[in-house]
Amino acid sequence: MSFGSLSPYPLEGGAPIIAQIGSWPFGYRDAEGHFSWEELKRKADLSQVKAFELKLAHGTKIRGGHLPGHKVTPEIAAIRRVPVGKTVENPNRFGQFEDVPTMMDFIQRIRQETGKGVGLKMVMGGPDSLDDLALHMARTGKGPDFITIDGAEGGSGATFEDMADTMGLPVKLALALAHNTLLRPGIRDRVVLIASGKPVTAMRSPAPFCLGGRCGADRGMMISVSYIRTLQCHLNTCSVRMATADPQLHDPGRRHLAPPGVEEAFPYPSPAGGAAPKGREKGSP
Repeated sequence: MSFGSLSPYPLEGGAPIIAQIGSWPFGYRDAEGHFSWEELKRKADLSQVKAFELKLAHGTKIRGGHLPGHKVTPEIAAIRRVPVGKTVENPNRFGQFEDVPTMMDFIQRIRQETGKGVGLKMVMGGPDSLDDLALHMARTGKGPDFITIDGAEGGSGATFEDMADTMGLPVKLALALAHNTLLRPGIRDRVVLIASGKPVTAMRSPAPFCLGGRCGADRGMMISVSYIRTLQCHLNTCSVRMATADPQLHDPGRRHLAPPGVEEAFPYPSPAGGAAPKGREKGSP
């Protein structure tokens, strides 16, 4: 289940965290829904939070996110700082800034208030997608510490399938364009580039490094806990328990199986406790 903001669970593992801030800043809101600098500082005080990332765009969520009210449980509502049971619409743009200069001012204040690094996550729609930002950075000296480039390969269950299949440039092309755009005004050494877009296999993962970036891999982790793309994220009936807030489906005593044929096609460890294909054992819930 996507909590939509920093939840207690990643903190349990002790790993360093880049905390995302979305366009409707879940987890960083006051009671009226406005951006709260106090909430931001509270998260910055967590030793595991090493940086913040403004999520400008996602490869499959050009329209913004949508979370039906029946999935907004008390736990999720507390984490996102929204009312329980109310449908949440995540707009496709921020209200805290309106152009590149005001966005840079917002980034600068986050850095000053928290003492942490600040980056962006964006999608390259064409060769000039990063031009205005790069020129502003060269002219003013302001800018993000890192930029995550999400490719058209990026995945989500919270969007329309047409958008998932068509929006944004593929990550390899997008990363090369971003790299060259930052090189031209001489600011490439000021920014870390990170690639996001299904770098799952050993053949795909090295490509971002060869293109001048670093690699961010979340799809492989999703597959390792049985992500099988059953297209049920919005229904609250996820058969492998990843995208459901239904407590009955999370009951470890129950068995939840993927649709016929999927188990054989995707023989990965399952948190659902289903029978392993061809006699292989699965991971425990």
